Amino acid sequence: MENKLEGYMNKWTNCCQGWKLRYFILRENVLNYYVERGARVKGKIHITICEINPDSKNVKRFEINTGTLNIYLEVLEEPDRKKWIDMLMAIKKRGQLLIPVKDKTVDQSQVNTQNNLFTTADIKVLKRLYTTKELISLLIKSNKQINELLSSEEINKTALKNLTDNYKVNIFVIINLK
Repeated sequence: MENKLEGYMNKWTNCCQGWKLRYFILRENVLNYYVERGARVKGKIHITICEINPDSKNVKRFEINTGTLNIYLEVLEEPDRKKWIDMLMAIKKRGQLLIPVKDKTVDQSQVNTQNNLFTTADIKVLKRLYTTKELISLLIKSNKQINELLSSEEINKTALKNLTDNYKVNIFVIINLK
């Protein structure tokens, strides 16, 4: 069974440009979007490592959190939101079979079922993406802590310099560990 869905949705770009109409094609575990149908790919979202969250205030909107970016989408017709979210969640659930749990290998019997035909290369890529997502999550948490401290009025210039120097050292160590 091929997981495919396509159509136009509005995508939030930024506060200056607002919502932009984009054409989306969801095929297997990747959501591609385009400026218009038939154009070159403008962006890709790998669904298996994302969180999908319906907007509680607007029945046409939902969010895809990639771990590094929040993507806000708005369907053109209200019933389409359920269709998109259901398909995205099904793909995410299917992809979770491949995500390794600490120091455990993936069970091949789960991977090669009727609806989950993944190659060894797919599994390697997903393992690498999962490890990258963990690293990015740690960096985001550090960044949030820094932003909270920066917003505090009690911080002075010396403390700010020490904090940013420490942050640069931590990133250098994390990047060089790999």
